[in-house]
Amino acid sequence: MLRLSSPNGGNEDAAEEIAALSEAIATSNTTTALEISTRLDNNGAQAGMVATQLAALWRQVLLTASNVTKTTDPLVTRLASQVSPSQVTTVIEALLEIGRSPWPQLALETTLVRLTIPSTTPPTPPAPKPAAQSKQPAVKSTAKATPAPATPASTSETETPADTPQSQLWPKVLIHIKSQNNSLAALLQMYPVDFGPDEITIKPRFNFHRDLFMKSANRTTIEAAVTKVYGRSIKISARTEQAGRTSKRKQPDKTAELVSSALEILGGEIIE
Repeated sequence: MLRLSSPNGGNEDAAEEIAALSEAIATSNTTTALEISTRLDNNGAQAGMVATQLAALWRQVLLTASNVTKTTDPLVTRLASQVSPSQVTTVIEALLEIGRSPWPQLALETTLVRLTIPSTTPPTPPAPKPAAQSKQPAVKSTAKATPAPATPASTSETETPADTPQSQLWPKVLIHIKSQNNSLAALLQMYPVDFGPDEITIKPRFNFHRDLFMKSANRTTIEAAVTKVYGRSIKISARTEQAGRTSKRKQPDKTAELVSSALEILGGEIIE
């Protein structure tokens, strides 16, 4: 049974929280992972101890996934079936670094974001098929060809799909942004994007992130990557999903603030 010590000297049974946090890491659930981390912090659990208990659990997962030992623990068995030994190694190495940080709680939250946001790779375009060659012999025509009358092109023919930015190329835009600002790319991955003929709209959940994307330096970075990938200049905008709703003012979402703080303070790349 895993137990965590709190600053007041008491012991809090946190086996279920550690198990749920491990499940969130294995399933790349950033929101759940940060919610559990925040709840543990509010209950007095030390971030360094949380990281130590997580590392101990994932060591069991590593040995099981590598077929070194067998276990009857259903949690360890389930996690070992969901991840590869190399992925487990990455998790353990990241957790061990938390104890060396002067800000353990912030280091834990940033590590959880990094472990639960999967890397994005651009889709591989299909290879073009060679044109089929006709085996029928050419028939020489003796009739004089009459040119067909010119017909005006319809609107649907002139407006090709190329006029609208293809959503399949957006992951490639994120890769270009990551080479310049890793934290900005990681934050962009968290939100959906709408594609119009002359505009790409990012749809964050919070006004704080909307304003962050629209900062001059950040928008310039995004637009430069978009121009490089799509081959033309496209306007970038950001609009929150809750825009226009009339409701009572609520307190800012703590999880979103933790994600942003972790990315900005330790990543040091998003410009505010």
